[in-house]
Amino acid sequence: MTIYDWLWYRAPKYLAFPLLAFSWLYYLGLRVRYLLDKRRVRCPLSVPLIVVGNVTVGGTGKTPLVIHLVQWLQQRGTRVGVISRGYRGARHQQAVVVDDSSSFQSVGDEPKLIYQETGCPVTVAKELYKAAKLLIDELQVEMIISDDGLQHSALERTIEIITVDGSRAFGNGWLLPAGPLREPVARIQSADLVVVNGTPSDQSCLNPPHPNTYCMQMSAMAFYAPAYDKRVAADYFKGQRVHACAALANPERFFDTLKSLGMDVEPHVFRDHHVYRVKDFYFDEPLPVIMTAKDGVKWLELSEQGNRIEANSWILETQLQIDPSFEECLLRKLGYHDDSG
Repeated sequence: MTIYDWLWYRAPKYLAFPLLAFSWLYYLGLRVRYLLDKRRVRCPLSVPLIVVGNVTVGGTGKTPLVIHLVQWLQQRGTRVGVISRGYRGARHQQAVVVDDSSSFQSVGDEPKLIYQETGCPVTVAKELYKAAKLLIDELQVEMIISDDGLQHSALERTIEIITVDGSRAFGNGWLLPAGPLREPVARIQSADLVVVNGTPSDQSCLNPPHPNTYCMQMSAMAFYAPAYDKRVAADYFKGQRVHACAALANPERFFDTLKSLGMDVEPHVFRDHHVYRVKDFYFDEPLPVIMTAKDGVKWLELSEQGNRIEANSWILETQLQIDPSFEECLLRKLGYHDDSG
């Protein structure tokens, strides 16, 4: 946990008072940007664009939702592509296509994960418009999903979906740097759909509620060991002590999932999007090493580079569950009829 995570989500609110002056400066910057955006002509696209983003710093479940949407659209026969700025990847001035040879350090861990999980075209660029144009002009996609990009206002969008971490919500409710908010909570009301990552009761964090709010949950399905090409059931490690590695914005959610599966968890927290080294996966106590799918991208790349890496490492495979009415609502917003049967 970083000092900001503690300050924003756990500490008494008054401890963030000294940073409020900077939050006001941040807010003034937002207002200036909004005024400029009203005068700026947004870049139109010839295909629908769905933006999946959030109003807080850190993970809220955007990438799993993007993967779910891609797979759902693929099942409907839609050729869909994904655009991203590639967090902590190289800030490409020109758009690049993610493929099997792409390094996560070059394109970002989340774009690489999306590509591996879906096989859909994924492009990365500092300017999302360039990434979108590459998908349309050269890869002939029929629909685009933006992994993040809610604040990238220069890009014309068809649908906005905002994800919210149900367990942490909006922290102390203040803007950066005194709080975790990129934009005021009221921004949520302008979105087309809101997805709360958590239990149905977590939807109470929205006040006022949004008319199109849905709950999503990640269910543990299995564990996969890349070194052995072996897959075991989700209860395989029940009653065992394990090392759990997480380079996430909210690692506690991952640890809690493992504990709910009956494991005795030895947590190892790394900074979100941490670039793993081989030694990060070795510990004094020889126990199984459990990681997330996003961290698994980095493990695989280290292994493919010929490094001697801890073989007893396992990736938690999950499945996103969401009310089918979410997809029905999305189709209506896109102007489609659900004729998939």
